[in-house]
Amino acid sequence: MQETLTNGLPKLSKTKMAAYERELDALLKRLRESNLAAKQTYKEIDRLRKSNDRSFERMKRAVEKLESY
Repeated sequence: MQETLTNGLPKLSKTKMAAYERELDALLKRLRESNLAAKQTYKEIDRLRKSNDRSFERMKRAVEKLESY
């Protein structure tokens, strides 16, 4: 499998390969952190939307009670 991926590519020295691996690991770490932050943001948006919906229903009931008063 590795042979297929590297066909036609020049051989890299161990030092360069290690440098690329470190860089890729750092990028992967940033991507995971970004993904986690996005998930937390979506959770917060969903929580606020639900809270807004509850508040809207409460106010709607209050207005209906006032109208029938």
